[in-house]
Formats: sequence, C-alpha cells, structure tokens
Amino acid sequence: MVLDPPTLIVSAGMSAGVLFVVLVVSWLQDRTTTALLWWSAALAIAASGLVLYTSAARASDPAREFGNAMFLLASGCVYAGACRFNRRPISPAIMLAAPIAWLAAVWTVEMSFAARVSYGSILFAALAIASAWEFWRGDRLIFQRGAAVIMSMQATFFLARIASGPAIFMEGGGESLDNNWATVMGVSSLLYVNVIGYFMLGMAKERADIANRRAALSDPLTGVGNRRGFLAAGERLLAQAKGAPVTLLLFDLDHFKAVNDRHGHSIGDDVLVGFCDVLRAELPASAVIGRMGGEEFAVTIVGAEAGRALDIAESVRTRFARDWGVRDGLAIEATVSAGIAADPIGVTGLVTLLSRADSALYRAKAAGRDRIETAAASPVPA
Repeated sequence: MVLDPPTLIVSAGMSAGVLFVVLVVSWLQDRTTTALLWWSAALAIAASGLVLYTSAARASDPAREFGNAMFLLASGCVYAGACRFNRRPISPAIMLAAPIAWLAAVWTVEMSFAARVSYGSILFAALAIASAWEFWRGDRLIFQRGAAVIMSMQATFFLARIASGPAIFMEGGGESLDNNWATVMGVSSLLYVNVIGYFMLGMAKERADIANRRAALSDPLTGVGNRRGFLAAGERLLAQAKGAPVTLLLFDLDHFKAVNDRHGHSIGDDVLVGFCDVLRAELPASAVIGRMGGEEFAVTIVGAEAGRALDIAESVRTRFARDWGVRDGLAIEATVSAGIAADPIGVTGLVTLLSRADSALYRAKAAGRDRIETAAASPVPA
C-alpha cells in the first residue's frame, strides 16, 4: 500500500480540526482548565497554517513561509498550554520567538531549501523540547508524563531531519523532499496530532478526577478531611506506624450552638475555620485532621506519646481560647474540650481509638468543658 504524503497531511489537518472542537467542548465543561483553550488554539492555528502551506506551489512562496510560521506559533501555543496546565505564567517571548525568527530569517537571508528545512527543524525541536520539559516537571500525572514523552519524540524527529542532511532531499536538489521522507513527515504529523490531542484530553480528565476524589474526602468549609477522608487517611497513617506510638485527639467546640444563635452562622463558620487554622499551626505537619461532623474534629498523630499529645492538645485549647475569646472587638468566648486516646505501640485500630477518645471527651464536657481528658492506657499485648 502506497501512502500518499499530501493525503496524509490533509488527514492530519482534518484531525486537528476535529480535536479543536473536542478540546473547546471539554473547556466549556470545565472552564478552570484554561490550558485546553491554548491547546485548541494550537490545533486551529496548525490547521490554518496547513491551508496556507498546501496552497503554495513552491517552498519559497510567501504562503508557505507564513504556513511554517503558523506551525511554529501552534507549537508555541502547545508550550503555553503546558505552562497554564502547571499553573505557571506564560512566557510570550518563548511562544512568539520561533515564528518571528522564522519570518525574519526567510525574508532577510538568502537560504536554500535545505537550509530552510534545517533552520525550521531547529526551531521546531527547540519548542518541542521546551514543551516536553514543561510537561515533565508538572504534576506526576500519567497522561502528563506521556505528553512529555510524545514531545520528546517530536523533538527527536526534527533533530533527525537535520542529521539526515542531503539525504532528505530529492536527488539532484530542488525544492522538495524525498518522497520517502515526505511520507514519514505525513505519517508523523497525523500520528502526532491524534496522539498529543488524546494526551491533552487525558491530562485534563485525570486532574479533574483527582480533584473530584479529593473533594469527596474533604470538608468544603474548613478544607480538612471529612469523616470519610479522615478515616481513610488515618488508617493509612496507622498502617505506616510500624510500632510507633499513635495518639488520637478528639476536639469538640464548647456551646457552639450558642455561638451560632448569638452571633449568626457566618461567625460560626469563621470560628470553625479559625479552629482548623489553630490546629494546623499547633500540630505536627504529619498529623491527619478531620471534621467528624458539626463542631467535632479528630486528629491522628504518629510518634507522639500520651504526654506529648496532651501538651499539643493544651496548646490548641489555650490558643483557640485566646484567638477566639474576643475577635475584632466581638466577645465570642469560644472554647474547646478534648479527649485523648493513646497507643504506645501502634497496634490499636482507628475506630477503637476514636471510641476511647470519645469517652474521654465526654468526661471533659461533663466536668465543665474547656478542658482535656485522657483515656486510660490501652492494654499492651503479651
């Protein structure tokens, strides 16, 4: 079967047009991923450049020069999209340098067809390398790493064009590529457009799936884990304890309903968020925090004996009372009670620790609130 280079190139252009529509529709469904707009722009510009490129009769025709510039601009948009996907600012200098350098060179310097091919290949390879690096250093998403590999392969292809030298041109010179090389370029373009488009969509979906999973395990008000998220993260932490001491702290904001009734739910929400800020400030970075419901919060700490955990809980209690006793001139008088359950060798299950901490918390509230109680030590297995 003979692969016709012009047909392959037209097919690549049609694929770019279809993927443009798909990426735009994907962006309309999730407008937070602005990288999709940059990548859809890249496909639209590449398809437009293809129309100019194929309309030119000779390599030196202005339409073909502009077509090549648009291909380079499309590559710059791929790089810009990679920057936006990594939540990094776009560098217009890198995005626009290649097409400007191309037009400036072909209009001011007398170059042979071979020189133009090599020069353009250098510019395309540079942009592909920049995009590959930007994809690679982003989040460790499977599709993002895959996109980095695809861009690296694209860069390798253009560098191979340079290394091939005169072998890529028709025998006897002229302004056209050898038919085998033209076929390779057509196949490469068709594969590249479809594969990189697939990976672009995959990246956006993979990140959205991760965000949805995190949202399902997080409390939307405070940003800490919800009950489900806390239990899952806590079980993982306990599995990694490997005999280290484990402590569970259970906090409950005192008379929180009265705070809501007296000051309104907006202030009540501020108190809940403020308490989580206190927890983050006073707890070790490795601690797992969860909102168990209403005004009750749980914390799992690995590596802290009961005495150390008591000191931490006391720091949380006193700081919260200090920060939220009076806030912005408003007497809120917010306080917190806590129950502590400790396991010195990390063998007690999370649910059991929760139950023991809950019993200690009940005693703290029954004894007058704004205090901390510690559960009896768990029995040590023989």
